[in-house]
Amino acid sequence: MDWTREELEGRFDLILLADVSYRGDAHEGLLRQLRRCLRPGGLALHADPLREESTRFLRLVQRDFVTATSRATITVDGEETMVRAACMAREESSLRQWLEAPWLAGGLLERPWQEGCTG
Repeated sequence: MDWTREELEGRFDLILLADVSYRGDAHEGLLRQLRRCLRPGGLALHADPLREESTRFLRLVQRDFVTATSRATITVDGEETMVRAACMAREESSLRQWLEAPWLAGGLLERPWQEGCTG
């Protein structure tokens, strides 16, 4: 999907974004999709390998969403790599509720979630 031109149909309780924010020219389109498609009370979960462009995107997201981040070292094909997960919600109460969900709080990345978005 071209985030800058196409419109995703529907509204969702959960949106998963994996390594989609690596190009700065897609950031506004991704943010527009999140604003439009994330239901009130919903959660967007963004994962990336700590790319600088993704850090810029996550800072941009903070204009409209409350965020919490976590990082973990994972092994892929025998090599360790750092991964960042960022949770985004419209309201702090919704974010806290999602972060208490067993599948997320129980160790999605097995690291504590931090308030705010860090690079």
